[in-house]
Parts: sequence; structure tokens; C-alpha cells
Amino acid sequence: MLIPLYIAPKVGEDMSETVELDKQSDPQAVKGYAFYDWGKSAFETSVTVAVLPAWYAYLFL
Repeated sequence: MLIPLYIAPKVGEDMSETVELDKQSDPQAVKGYAFYDWGKSAFETSVTVAVLPAWYAYLFL
């Protein structure tokens, strides 16, 4: 999953620097990413529950 660089903590930073990054993050960008992640998760769940079982039944039964 791709996370914008200004949201994702960098490798090697300690937790205090990560908290500072969160305080400096753009609230609108964080909210936008949260809605994107929520919608993507709902779509993946719908495909996994509704589409894949029917497709696998068609292929293998």
C-alpha cells in the first residue's frame, strides 16, 4: 500500500520524532488518506466476499 511520504514515518526514526511528524502533518491530507484507506478496504472486502467465491466456484467446480 502506498503511503504519502509526509505521512509515513521514516525508517530509523524513534517514536518522539514520529510524534513530531504527526503534529506537523497536514490535517486535510491525513483525513483524505483516511477516507481513501476506508474506501479501499470496503472495496477489497466486497470483492473477497462476493466476487471471489463465485469466480472460484466457476473455475474449479
